[in-house]
Amino acid sequence: MPYQLKGLEFLVNLYNRRLSCILADEMGLGKTIQTIAFLAYLLEFKRNCGPHLIVVPLSTLPNWANEMQKWCATLRVLQYRGSKEERRSLNLLVARGRFNVLLTTFEYLLRERSSLAKLNWKLVIVDEGHRMKNSSSKFHSTLSEFRSTHRLLLTGTPLQNNLSELWSLLNFLMPLTFNSNEDFERWFEEPFKDQLVDRDYVSMNEEEKMVIINRLHLVLRPFLLRRVKADVLADLPRKREFIDLLRTSGKVECLDRMLPKLLKFNHKVLIFSQMTNVMDILTDYLKLRGFKFLRLDGSMSMQARQERMDGFNAPNGDVNIFILSTRAGGLGLNLQTADTVILFDSDWNPHADLQAQARAHRVGQKHEVRVFRFVTLSPVEESILSKANFKLNLDEQVI
Repeated sequence: MPYQLKGLEFLVNLYNRRLSCILADEMGLGKTIQTIAFLAYLLEFKRNCGPHLIVVPLSTLPNWANEMQKWCATLRVLQYRGSKEERRSLNLLVARGRFNVLLTTFEYLLRERSSLAKLNWKLVIVDEGHRMKNSSSKFHSTLSEFRSTHRLLLTGTPLQNNLSELWSLLNFLMPLTFNSNEDFERWFEEPFKDQLVDRDYVSMNEEEKMVIINRLHLVLRPFLLRRVKADVLADLPRKREFIDLLRTSGKVECLDRMLPKLLKFNHKVLIFSQMTNVMDILTDYLKLRGFKFLRLDGSMSMQARQERMDGFNAPNGDVNIFILSTRAGGLGLNLQTADTVILFDSDWNPHADLQAQARAHRVGQKHEVRVFRFVTLSPVEESILSKANFKLNLDEQVI
């Protein structure tokens, strides 16, 4: 697609200028394929054979491997995973350099950092790059120590909670340029202080806010590319969200009214929840009603996750309900055969909910996607919604 070619041009341009960057396209716009095209370009036109390191969530590793085989089979990809004995054998291949791309997960990188940190990487790529949002985290500090010529973060949500997290991403990319979080916040945080709960704070006027926000945009523009579906996918069916306000015990009751109607008209449904104990309750309910369903949560192996995704997406499959944990099932999965998303409960981080919705509302979707958010009339859930709106507003202004 044209916008993906422009994304490739952006990556190549910054590579030629020896700069690292963030590809921050909205979820579902194909950051994976743009990255593979970039690696293919480096191989063919720059004679850059690697080694490159790609770090991804466990649930997306099979998809990355499949897409690289599909679109650039000439790249020798080493999947770095498995038992301790299997990884010991893989370390021999790593030492010999018999690969172009090493594909692994956050967890395996931390376990085998002593082996992987020995290499001089050409390009380090982090999928779901917002995992770097905490500069004090073990993952951020570990990967920052890896030697690399270029670094690339892929994330549809570069700003999730505050400007400190954005600084953390920039610090990983360019540690010499963005070396002080305190200075970054002092320069750019002022316009957003009056959105916090501080009644004694005297807010800036709109003109003063725009001056600082525009200054932030000028800082970000060279290193960050962001496109949203509404701007580049005119043919993508729209997404509509509905908020269902319910009494304390009304969520299962509401679900019980909705599912028979949705299944009657052959809708495929994703149900997201934060907690596995809630998923257990949903599992018992679905069994009681005799509905066929699949479940995916963080305790499952990579193979089990892939089998469930394939089963749900199968063209002639008879399973139309998929319950997923928001964090484990909301990242990097292609479930565009679904046209209905139910958020059984909301995350404190609204971008986690957006990630979940994007499993269905993405390239390849042929139907309108309807999102139903269940909200209990309680102080806790009302507070979650309020804080979510603040965080989304911050993202809208900054990014």
